[in-house]
Amino acid sequence: METKKLKATYYDEKDILYLQILPSRPARVDETRYGLMVRYDWDKPDEVVGFECLDFSLLIPHLAEPGVVPKLELRFDVEGTTLVNVTLTEVLHWAYERYVLRRPTVAQPQQVAALAVREEPETEYKP
Repeated sequence: METKKLKATYYDEKDILYLQILPSRPARVDETRYGLMVRYDWDKPDEVVGFECLDFSLLIPHLAEPGVVPKLELRFDVEGTTLVNVTLTEVLHWAYERYVLRRPTVAQPQQVAALAVREEPETEYKP
């Protein structure tokens, strides 16, 4: 399965999510159910180059329904995050938690182990 670099941009005031496969290219748009738009390369109509969603927070409850998220033979590395080799559905869930719910990005398992290592404090704490 092919992995593409993906840039995520969210506009809070309008609840719009853009997911752009890098590098950016001119595109035409097809819409799935609940407003998820798939952007296809203008010159290569079978090649996906991105996604956008107006009213993004309204899409999330419908992600598991047929026809909402297109079936793709692609996985994504999300620029500026620890998300690597993830599906479009995983990216959409991450974006919802990160941008709408404002939860911090969750580290991947190999990073969680590193975060669990604690150094002894330099000074002793006495209440």
